[in-house]
Amino acid sequence: MASTTRLRKTFAYPTEEEDSEPDDLDETEQEDVITTLRSKDTSSSQFYKQAFLPLPLVAAIVYLPSLLTSRSRADFLLAVLSISSLASTAYVLWYFPPRIPTQPLVRGKTPVYALHYQADGPIEEYLPWLNGVMSALLAMMAGVDYRRGRPEDMWRGLLPGMIFAIVMFARTQMRPLDVAGLERLRYGYKGA
Repeated sequence: MASTTRLRKTFAYPTEEEDSEPDDLDETEQEDVITTLRSKDTSSSQFYKQAFLPLPLVAAIVYLPSLLTSRSRADFLLAVLSISSLASTAYVLWYFPPRIPTQPLVRGKTPVYALHYQADGPIEEYLPWLNGVMSALLAMMAGVDYRRGRPEDMWRGLLPGMIFAIVMFARTQMRPLDVAGLERLRYGYKGA
């Protein structure tokens, strides 16, 4: 049987270099930190908008030839619905600001993602839902095209829904900084 030995260290008072307590910030330093965080949040949100906006716009190019020279009404309807879905996806990404949920899903905790937002109008409230319905209709049309043996039309039907899902996921990751929560956390410390 192996025996273990425990080495003891002598107690030493912490020195000034080992002090682990953070320094208190005075009012101007707190304001500087909040302003810096707000500007970084705004610039990163703008970067993500600009990075994801080309997705629906470039994908709309796929449907322009079939919109102009369609073989049938089904191809024309597929092109119109797809371009409409991609245009509304781009509109949602660019014009709808990411919001902090108004009411938490779990009492006392802020959710990472929730659908409970205070919408500014009917367009902001219903456009994402209508775009989801259009994407579902296009996915059903893609299933019909797959059964008919037309896989190239199947992918054209699934593309708007996939881009809508990517953009909506990116919007959940762009959730803005809760500046009002930071303002509530301020403490009254007067600097020297």
